[in-house]
Amino acid sequence: MAAAGKVSAIIFDLDNTLIDTRNADFFAFKQVKAVLRSQFAEVDADDVVAAFRKYLAEAEKDPNEVIPVDEWRTELWQRALNSHHPKDAAVLLYRTWMSGRLDHMTFSEEVKGLLRRLRQRYKLLLMTNGPSAIQRLKMARCGADEYFNGIIVSGEQPHPKPDVSIFRTAFEMLDVPAEHCIMVGDCLSTDIQGGLDAGCLATVWIDPKEQNKEIFFPSPNYSIASVMEIDKVLDDINTSVAAGTSQ
Repeated sequence: MAAAGKVSAIIFDLDNTLIDTRNADFFAFKQVKAVLRSQFAEVDADDVVAAFRKYLAEAEKDPNEVIPVDEWRTELWQRALNSHHPKDAAVLLYRTWMSGRLDHMTFSEEVKGLLRRLRQRYKLLLMTNGPSAIQRLKMARCGADEYFNGIIVSGEQPHPKPDVSIFRTAFEMLDVPAEHCIMVGDCLSTDIQGGLDAGCLATVWIDPKEQNKEIFFPSPNYSIASVMEIDKVLDDINTSVAAGTSQ
């Protein structure tokens, strides 16, 4: 942890930190499989979805940044079909998947209450990696503007997390130095590594499995099962500051 200081700002990741993206994907792919089984019975729905997920993991957007993300992901569905189906079929699958995801990408009432309460004491910033068009859709669905002092999408920046430059942009936007900011996210390689490299006061790993954080690299300063447990981290940091100690 950086030199002990008062927490003035909290930087939050979005996916699987404030919204349950994994759960949204589960329901979205379930809807896609239903469409495949009802309208494209000649293909194996599980195989098509598995192929799409593989292609998406390999390249979620055009590496050359020429093809718009919607068109790129529609093409991934076309490849996953691995057949001579017309492009209309891929368009249908893409739209079904996207609408299914967005239907489940909202802040829970508990998260909304948490953010409102935290904003009374701290500046809040949302920092998310991903294509701008997709991430902005998610945030609009969540009504994110209402809860944050600033929002940063990596697709609108020169470099994504964990690059230090995107964190410096966050500190400038918040008008708060790194040593008074904490980073909260579910990804060790982007959220935690980035927060450590940028000199944040503390990094907080969201780990629903509640694993031993000491065995992972990079090792976060704190680990909690859910963002709803963030208060105990803030209490610990602020208590340490008040006592004139550091971890």
